[in-house]
Amino acid sequence: MYAATTREPRSRYTHPDEPEILQHEVEHAIVTSKTNISPAPDQITMLQLKLGIESIAPYLTAALNQVLTNGRTPEDWKTVKISLFPNTTKPKKVKDYRPVALF
Repeated sequence: MYAATTREPRSRYTHPDEPEILQHEVEHAIVTSKTNISPAPDQITMLQLKLGIESIAPYLTAALNQVLTNGRTPEDWKTVKISLFPNTTKPKKVKDYRPVALF
């Protein structure tokens, strides 16, 4: 009798194996992320992303979908610096260290 007044966001991405990333998914990822993590090379912190979620989410969603569409990941996204941190107070062997990825 009554038509639904709300609709689920619809994907515009047509590749059957890789659906489009939706803005509400990006927003959920930002909101549920820890804030005490190191910033990326651009020095943007997770707290800044959370505070600016309304402004940044549409652009971040578009960028992620562009990667899906053209199949190329930006080189900056592939760069990581690995540092070794000791697991013990006096490390003597390689296994006494743990690798940590620093962006």
